[in-house]
Amino acid sequence: MKIVITGGPCSGKTTTIKHLEEEGHKVLHEVPRQILIDYQKNRKRHPKDFHKFQYEILIRTLERNKQIKKGELTFLDIDIPESIAYFKVRGLNPRNG
Repeated sequence: MKIVITGGPCSGKTTTIKHLEEEGHKVLHEVPRQILIDYQKNRKRHPKDFHKFQYEILIRTLERNKQIKKGELTFLDIDIPESIAYFKVRGLNPRNG
């Protein structure tokens, strides 16, 4: 079973996830933050192509979610619905990478 922690920027999602992790729960962290950290490590700039960036988030989120075992309680710091919403707000198709 997965429980998604969602909300607007600075609403406490990551803080809540970190607290759940400290309590011993299985958590999967936010993908966009990790992508930006990876870009910084590789001295790459944030991509200017919104569609490409959102598609990378979606693909990596799908990959991240493969870690969820059936029946295992897992808390996620945002999930696929947020990615789809960003595509739709911009009038983009998430199926076109």
